[in-house]
Amino acid sequence: MEFERIINDIKNKAYQPIYLLYGEEEFFIDRISDLIEHKVLDEAEREFNQSVLYGLDTDLLTIESEAKRYPMMAEYNVVIIKEAQKLKKLDGLTNYAKNPSPTSILVLNYKHGKPDGRSSFVKEVKKKGWAFESK
Repeated sequence: MEFERIINDIKNKAYQPIYLLYGEEEFFIDRISDLIEHKVLDEAEREFNQSVLYGLDTDLLTIESEAKRYPMMAEYNVVIIKEAQKLKKLDGLTNYAKNPSPTSILVLNYKHGKPDGRSSFVKEVKKKGWAFESK
């Protein structure tokens, strides 16, 4: 049910500033992430306003600076983090999660596991965006 609500919100352009997509089932995580990747911005806007980063190749400071960037000739800046489970200390993004940029959409794909639900970052995401578990 939650999955369908997220999909409908995205199709209706009711975006959240942060999506934390986690769990064992990749299909639903990929479906939501791909929809955001292809629906929010048109092809011309994607070139300047969409970043796809990989958890193994990036750090929290880079993610935060990408998410704080203002969009160029578009309504949104989209930052997609694939393999977010390989990032160290997601709590480092807590300050950003407390006050996310209204012009950015940050998507974290955390596959084959789940982040610590007691962490301040996950608690903030639940308040300000979507924390979706794909079982």
